[in-house]
Amino acid sequence: MQTCSYCGKENDDGAFNCLKCATELEAGARVRNVREAKEAASQSHGRLGGITRVVKSRALIYCWLAVSIGALGYAAWVRQHPEQDGPADVAAARDC
Repeated sequence: MQTCSYCGKENDDGAFNCLKCATELEAGARVRNVREAKEAASQSHGRLGGITRVVKSRALIYCWLAVSIGALGYAAWVRQHPEQDGPADVAAARDC
């Protein structure tokens, strides 16, 4: 319970204003200021700020995943076909 500084009436903890005289209560003012600050911060960053970060993160993850899969596929192919990519084979082909 919080007491009104003007009339002395006890009000609930979550109340913004006194129920008797409508004076803004201290705890209510702090809560209202926190809410307003959060709203102002979200508006200044823009509503797409968070979404943009998520999209960029996902794009980087997908890129990394594609490159990794490609590298693994190439490594598997080279391992199965060692005779086609060896440097000795290239030098022997040039001598012919």
